Amino acid sequence: MQAQINSTIPIYITNTAPNAEASYHARFYFSPNGIAMTNGSSHDIFIGRSSNGTIIVRIQLRRSSNTYQIRSGLLTNAGTYSYTSWYTITNAAHPIELAWLAATTTGGSNGSISLWIDSSPKETKSKIANGSYRLEDVVLGPSSGLAAGTTGTEYYDAFVSTRTTYIGP
Repeated sequence: MQAQINSTIPIYITNTAPNAEASYHARFYFSPNGIAMTNGSSHDIFIGRSSNGTIIVRIQLRRSSNTYQIRSGLLTNAGTYSYTSWYTITNAAHPIELAWLAATTTGGSNGSISLWIDSSPKETKSKIANGSYRLEDVVLGPSSGLAAGTTGTEYYDAFVSTRTTYIGP
């Protein structure tokens, strides 16, 4: 899939297959393809939403010091996001994978998110209180946060998702 960005209007596809999921894994190839972005700007390239449309998991792309970087994050019961660090990627196609897990109870704190880039584990954020949320749909593409001046075509390919297992290479 190619997403030609020429405004701040989101461009994406939605998968409504998730149904009140408490565990979700997704993997896809992503290429920034040399898009023009202002240093410091970022936007979501993948999001997962609850039944009311709240973004509960995300993968973001940013431009920093003239490099592209990726991070993931999840929404906590407190209404704030817990993010991984930013990881630099090259201007080429990269497999990106995440594993999102809701805490087992509404008040529990055993939720987590893990990020892999190029099939290499980058970071896991664990002991997160996020049991209030269940995943209802996912969105692939530049879906929110597009800044004025971001232009070009991003590429997405080979999207795969599962409920509970690492997808890998």
